[in-house]
Amino acid sequence: MQTRQWDPAGRLQEQLLGRSDYKTTLLKRTYQYDGMKKTYRSNVHWTTTPNATP
Repeated sequence: MQTRQWDPAGRLQEQLLGRSDYKTTLLKRTYQYDGMKKTYRSNVHWTTTPNATP
């Protein structure tokens, strides 16, 4: 499962990648933009869940 959020200017702000049960987020990536509307920062956060099975 993957979801995306966009800002009012139509730029990608966040991506979430999770398991198909919609309860577990595996990866969260956030984006920030400079004044020229170019990506200047992308943060990736991996999460782990106890007892998660692949």
